[in-house]
Amino acid sequence: MNWYRKNSFFLFVLITFCVIQTGCSTKNEANIDQQVVVATMGASLMDPGNGWVECACTQAGILCMNKAVSGEMVYDFAYKLWKEEYATPTELQEIDILLIQFANCKDIYGDEATLYATAEEYIANLDTTISKPFKKYSYAQSMDYILKKWQQICNQYNKPMHVLFVTHWHDARTIYNTAVRQLAERWNTEVVELDCNIGFTKEIPDSDGRQPSIKYAVNTEKINGIEYGWHPLRGDKGTYIQNKMASILYDKLISYIAEHDIQ
Repeated sequence: MNWYRKNSFFLFVLITFCVIQTGCSTKNEANIDQQVVVATMGASLMDPGNGWVECACTQAGILCMNKAVSGEMVYDFAYKLWKEEYATPTELQEIDILLIQFANCKDIYGDEATLYATAEEYIANLDTTISKPFKKYSYAQSMDYILKKWQQICNQYNKPMHVLFVTHWHDARTIYNTAVRQLAERWNTEVVELDCNIGFTKEIPDSDGRQPSIKYAVNTEKINGIEYGWHPLRGDKGTYIQNKMASILYDKLISYIAEHDIQ
């Protein structure tokens, strides 16, 4: 019996706590096996302080390994994979779906001509004596290494590779949102489209002329001279927007798991 099955009750308590914190309710009608596991790669928009990923997984009746870390970049996770520090062998064997959101890294697609054919070629061209060796690569190259390495890991454990890319939480970061759709096409997978399902768009400002994302955000950023919401509200103040993102993710997980018969 593996670690996750032994500790499923403890994990359930932790996830339930996160759900309570974000005001998320469970959906008893979910018919997904309790052993389906989703793991994450990402930064502050996805880290456990938000709650929307945990909320969606709880609603779907599946387990969540949220390994997103605020402030970390795609090259940080490439390094973790190379150093075998992203997850333990037992965890890697358990993970069914990898959920990726690096909205802080903009273009993670890149020109295919700049990408290496194998994960090993990326390592062969690294200076492994420095602290952040993957920083020499573009965001797209680091992302390409992650995907090719993840493909090797899935082959090692004799399981299909299931990756879902996640857009930014709204449609203002057009470079990143376009990049994840291009990556999904390249890798023959799908996108969790927060941007076009969130309930508002940058194309229609509020009555006061401000971007609608601002009222759901804890801070703002400027893109092409226009002010938008940056990080979504958390805790009680963020209940609506966190639950909205959770609902979108829930719908995608339900359909993707059913379509691919993941058990």
